[in-house]
Amino acid sequence: MSESESSAFSSRNEPSPPKVISALARLAAEATARADFNWARCEEVRAMLAEDVVYRTIEGSRVRGRDAVIEKMCESVEKVARRFRLKTSDTRQGGKAVPERASRVKVRSEGPTAASDEKGREIWIVHYAFDLLLVKIRVKETFRVDKTGVIKAFSRARA
Repeated sequence: MSESESSAFSSRNEPSPPKVISALARLAAEATARADFNWARCEEVRAMLAEDVVYRTIEGSRVRGRDAVIEKMCESVEKVARRFRLKTSDTRQGGKAVPERASRVKVRSEGPTAASDEKGREIWIVHYAFDLLLVKIRVKETFRVDKTGVIKAFSRARA
């Protein structure tokens, strides 16, 4: 088998990532770039999470339940914004908060890529890189999606 045939064969055998992970990763990256602290409170994000979702934060705490997880996800974006010292102004654009330095934050993501957890269950990994001048943050998120296509569990760790 030639190298191109082998590559095509292996890519056909790899599972396709659940759309929910790519969609959530995109929304989270956009929210971070805009310093949007309310991003996860929308119905689109709520629909992506199981009612009993479990989230292990970068600090190591475990959060259970959709509403609690959504609040932690919003806090996470706020923490990154503080680390980059992104400021918002309530006086621009008709009173709507607009990040003053957020447009200079470079956000990259890689993945999702398939892997297995310690119990042999399928998981998906997304790597993020946030850069602003000398401040750089690298994060790895690991997701487990149930059979209905919603996120059942995920964690965030420094990469």
